[in-house]
Amino acid sequence: MTTKQPPAIEPRLAHLYDENGVFYPEEDGIPMPDAETQGRTFRAVLTPLAHYFWGQPGVHVAGNTFVYYEPGNPQRFVSPDCYVVFGVDVAHIFYRNTYRVWEMGKPPDFALEIGSQSAGGYDVREKPELYASIGVGEYWLYDPTLDSRDYGVKLSGGYLANGRYEPFPIAEDANGLTWGHSPTLGLDLCWDDGTLRFRIPATGEFLPGHEAVWDALEEAKAEAAELRAQIRLLQAQQNPES
Repeated sequence: MTTKQPPAIEPRLAHLYDENGVFYPEEDGIPMPDAETQGRTFRAVLTPLAHYFWGQPGVHVAGNTFVYYEPGNPQRFVSPDCYVVFGVDVAHIFYRNTYRVWEMGKPPDFALEIGSQSAGGYDVREKPELYASIGVGEYWLYDPTLDSRDYGVKLSGGYLANGRYEPFPIAEDANGLTWGHSPTLGLDLCWDDGTLRFRIPATGEFLPGHEAVWDALEEAKAEAAELRAQIRLLQAQQNPES
């Protein structure tokens, strides 16, 4: 009788296996639906939140990465357009390059889906039940279209209570801004002429958008390069023979 040996694990992929040898892929090789139309919107949503929570211990902001929710079953996963989780080991998530709920000890606290032609109906009907069963604390829908053709509403959100999502109040101000408040994030989500913006309630300030964040990053990189050049020049002046 020959005992079947388990497949060898490639060292470069070791982080994608659990202690029982189950493989959890970090991608499925299938291009993202509506990638061209969603890409810009995805960055506009994710970048402000990632920048806002940057450096805060235990806070993970991600999107379009796999969230596995059933131990031993790599077929059970979901990939939110944006999710945020508090009080976790962020380094472990980066090592795995996926989010395994049972390893982290909790599901994401906040999930948001961006409207698309391919997934609109699924996000509205099936996703709430799935996220509720996993235990995601808040679930939001954001439709970037001006006629709300993907979700039927510009913006909606709810909190998990007794196995289902109870809706948050959604308001529209005199300037046409449609908004709701996320207690989990401590921020207002604002639909502004098709763009989702995040607002700090205490000050009324909006988080910097994707372009502003990257402009600030480029400016900081340029300043750092200039400072390094000045240091090299000063060192050369102090040690002319070196």
